[in-house]
Parts: sequence; C-alpha cells; structure tokens
Amino acid sequence: MNNDVKSLLESFFGEKAKVGSTNYFFHCPRCNHHKRKLLIQKETYQWHCWICEDTNSTKGRSLYSLFKFFNASQYYINEAVKIEKRKPRINLDDKKDLFDEHVSDNDVKENIYLPKGFIPLYKETYIEHPSYKRAIYYLEQRNIRLIDIIRYEIGYCKDGEYSDRIIIPSYDKFYRLNYFIARSFYKDHSLKYKNPTVDKTKIIYFESFLNWSLPITIVEGAFDAIPCRYNVTSLLGSSLNEDHRLMNEILLKHPPQINLILDKDAISKALIISEILLNNDINTKLIILKDDRDPNELGFNYIYNIIKETQMLSFESLMKIKLNL
Repeated sequence: MNNDVKSLLESFFGEKAKVGSTNYFFHCPRCNHHKRKLLIQKETYQWHCWICEDTNSTKGRSLYSLFKFFNASQYYINEAVKIEKRKPRINLDDKKDLFDEHVSDNDVKENIYLPKGFIPLYKETYIEHPSYKRAIYYLEQRNIRLIDIIRYEIGYCKDGEYSDRIIIPSYDKFYRLNYFIARSFYKDHSLKYKNPTVDKTKIIYFESFLNWSLPITIVEGAFDAIPCRYNVTSLLGSSLNEDHRLMNEILLKHPPQINLILDKDAISKALIISEILLNNDINTKLIILKDDRDPNELGFNYIYNIIKETQMLSFESLMKIKLNL
C-alpha cells in the first residue's frame, strides 16, 4: 500500500518524493519554501510542515486532512478515503506525535531513580574518604573539571549496588531524570558500566542542556560529551537513525548545524547518520577522530578547533569518503 500512497502524493504535489526511512518529504504549497519541509509519515500519514509553524492548522493525522487542507480535487479526497479504510488500525495516542511539543506519559513510563547512596561530589563533606579521592582523580584524568562536576551534578556511591562508581545523571527537557551513567573508577573492575535498562532510543542524553537554535555536537559517550562543554549530547553508543528520539527532534527542530564526532572505528555508522542528516537538509560537519584518543582525552581546545576547521559536509564529499573506505 505504501507504493500506492507514494504515487498518489507524487501525483498531487507534482514531484518525486524524497524518501526517508519513516517519512516522505515534499515542497509545501502553503509556504513555498525552496526546500522540502513538508513531511508525511509512511505508517500513520501524520503530516506537518517545518516552516508553517505560525499556525497549528498546518498539520494533520490523515491523508484526508492533508488533501482537504491543500484544496485537492474530489479525486484525491476519494482516494484518501479508500486508503484510510484499508490502513491497519493504529492507536495514534500510542505513537510519538512528531509535530507536538507535548510529551506523553509513554515517554516517561519507565521510572528511573538515582542509585541508593548517590552523593553529588561537590556536596561530599568526607573528602578524605579513599573512594572520594579516587573518584576525583578519575574525573581529572578524563578532563572533567570542578565546574563540570557542579554543572552536571556528577556524583558517586561509596557503598551498595553502585559502590565505587562515578554517576552522571541526565535529565529531559522537563528536568526529569531520564538516564544515568554508572562507571567504575577502578581499572580492574570486571563490569565497567552498570547503567539502567532503559531503551536508549527513546531518550536524549543531557537534553535539559540543549538549545536547538544553536549548533549541536553529537559524540558517542557521556565522558566524551562533558569536555565538549557546550550544546552537546551523547549517542550512548554509535548508532542513530529515524527511529531514535534524538533524530526525530533534530528533524523537527532543525538546528543550524550538527557536529558529528565519532571514533574512526565507527566510520560506517557515521556515514549512515550523515546521509540521513543531509537528506533532510541539516547542515552537518563530520569529524572522524583519526587517532585512538577520545574527545575526553583530546580536550576542549582540540575539539573546538577541529570543529571550526572542518568543512561542511556535502553529498560530494560524503561520496568521496565512501569511496576511500
């Protein structure tokens, strides 16, 4: 049925669709923006124009509402009705509404709590405790400063399930805890990380710190993010696609620039992410670290300069990188 919908949309808009993994993209007849800012979801047929944000009416939940809004002929209205009748029943309340700032209860269904015994390092009074000294030393080795400890409320546990671990909390845009990193500060620990069993595709790490009107830097790990200092988030891995909440927010908020910084062993994944961003007209700088050091080892000044010196990615330069692999 997707091919029927795509053909119908292309017929109505008079152009070939730009096809993403979950959306079709067209030029919007209302704002006539020179880029394809009107998207239609393949599964639910929800639609929205990124530019026409001056009115809530420029969005809808069906092909019928789309064609009615753009004054389509009766033929398109009738075809939309036929398609909607054949569409599998989907509870849209259970779907992420890509066009609404509202966050449903489903987004915060999994309650997360900081570990029992968590102590913010800047509030610790027993600074002679061996675990405290070791925690501070570990953070210093990873280029994390006192101001970072305060800003991110970095803490640790001296005992219990998370004993001898650095705890780095993350909060969503409503300042609710959505994740935390628990990293052992002893090298010989058998389990380095002990993190919550949360679907990481549904959260944005350090979301509470993000300003979508400014360039955003994306790195792999939490310890890589902190030394970057400004407007940075972590993938908590190396994958990102249109099923991730972070990617959905990027496509919706359309920040002026994305700085993607991944290790050289993740170059294939970096190219996939970059292609999605370029396909959606997101200005992108791709920085593949050429040595074995992570951003936390390289430090802020190095990262700042390499972002500044890196040219904006284009489809041509992306293809050259692919050919040189």
